Amino acid sequence: MLEVPAGFIGVFEHLYDDSIYEDISTHYVDLVYEVEIDDLPALPKEQHDTYRWFGVDELLQSDRVHRYVKDIFTSKRGAVPNQTKENRDG
Repeated sequence: MLEVPAGFIGVFEHLYDDSIYEDISTHYVDLVYEVEIDDLPALPKEQHDTYRWFGVDELLQSDRVHRYVKDIFTSKRGAVPNQTKENRDG
């Protein structure tokens, strides 16, 4: 049961040149919240077969963590980063 209200972190836009469909790009808009939980049920396995927990410093240093995930931890809380081709490829 959630005892602390969820805290809004921000809106994050992610653009990818590929998708599950041929010659179609992908656009995600994520509304990110921070929550505290006491117990975590089994996580879904449909898209990912393994999970790993990171501390923030480790997450930011890891080459295995996508830069869009890192943006969540480095952007100003409540910010709306705009992912244009110029700043996503850099």
